Amino acid sequence: MNKRLLTLSGLAILAVVMNHASHYGFIAMFWWTDRYLPVAVPNYDQMGSIAYYGLIAAQKLAVFSVPAFLFITGMFLSYAARGEKTHLTWEMVKRRILNLVFPYLIWSVVYFAVDFAIGNRLTPIEYVLGLVTVSNSVFFFIPF
Repeated sequence: MNKRLLTLSGLAILAVVMNHASHYGFIAMFWWTDRYLPVAVPNYDQMGSIAYYGLIAAQKLAVFSVPAFLFITGMFLSYAARGEKTHLTWEMVKRRILNLVFPYLIWSVVYFAVDFAIGNRLTPIEYVLGLVTVSNSVFFFIPF
């Protein structure tokens, strides 16, 4: 079973790399076109090309990566909690959540500050809602 989880973990890591690479491919395809063609950007001439559909396929194949990481984490948590003498306590869960919340708050504030500095002004309520609902943050994939 552990070998299968290692295989799934390896595939998920490759999928994350493939997902990030496809995003940079789209940026290069539409926003950096003026570097290799005499056109204005954004230029959507390559939409519908073989390269475009290849990037779409790479993105769609990488969708499973975050659920796979969550599944692997849950499996290791269930291994840690099995048996009569479990080493998993509510104090450990509380400590882990607190260890995740503070970096989340720090980096969300940094993200909001950079977003504010480049001109994306939100109301204070929108900032609070963005923090609570995790919708405006780059950490949208961290479930609460």
